[in-house]
Amino acid sequence: MSQGYAFLLLSTITMQNVFHAFSAWIIVVIALFRLLYIKTGINAVFHCSIARAWFAIMLVCLASLVLTVPFMLAHQVTEITRPTHNIIVSTESNLVLYEVDYSKNAMLRSVLFWNSAVLIKALPILIMSGVSAMLINSIRQTEKRYRSLQCDTNEARYLRATSTSGIQQTIAGAPPSNGNTESVAMIEASKLRSALRASIVTAPSGRNANQTTYMLLMIIILYIFTYLPQSAMLLLNHFLGRCFSRNVYEKLGDFSDFLTLLNNSINFILYCGMSKQFRDTFVSLFCSRFL
Repeated sequence: MSQGYAFLLLSTITMQNVFHAFSAWIIVVIALFRLLYIKTGINAVFHCSIARAWFAIMLVCLASLVLTVPFMLAHQVTEITRPTHNIIVSTESNLVLYEVDYSKNAMLRSVLFWNSAVLIKALPILIMSGVSAMLINSIRQTEKRYRSLQCDTNEARYLRATSTSGIQQTIAGAPPSNGNTESVAMIEASKLRSALRASIVTAPSGRNANQTTYMLLMIIILYIFTYLPQSAMLLLNHFLGRCFSRNVYEKLGDFSDFLTLLNNSINFILYCGMSKQFRDTFVSLFCSRFL
């Protein structure tokens, strides 16, 4: 390729790595914000404010640029000096071809590997796995408290209504004996308690309250399933050497890119399907002129 095209390719790959690092760590930050929002309760307005969210986004942008520095230093545009068998070379003697290749510095290549394999791929996956477990536990505790609170509230409401009905019957006519009144009240309360427990188990209200958390969990799980194999292959590529890279890693490169594109597409569908706020924002930004 020409020198200009080689520099364009290097710039494109560099920007791709910047966005990849940003997408990985922004999901981590969103998951941590969601966990903090659930754990802090009424103090979440202070801990998860808009100002803190913007500060976290700016911090992730800066960190993404820093994490891309080893990639820029470890790659360079070099002149092709080895014989080429798969291209047609012009008969002009002054034709020079270029390619994007790794740096000759072994330390830079080692820093690039540990930066890509650990800080951009493996570490975000480990943090997401831990945060996902804590989010699932928080959802279970929240739904348990919600069911208990709803059960107690509805029982008190029905018992109060039963007591009012008994008083009205007493005023209207001759009341039954005290023993019969207590037994009837106990039977009615028991029936109401059983019916309430059965209805609360199937009530969707508690689940709807955690819909945002469910959406975030789905995004995290998809990210882990997409990038965990890539991280493992990158580690194997480093430790097993050139043979694994030539026979396995390079041949699965297109499939890894396909998984990444598929993950991004599914994420967009999840955002649109589970978040009304995202749908409204997307329509106002991109579809308002057509409506």
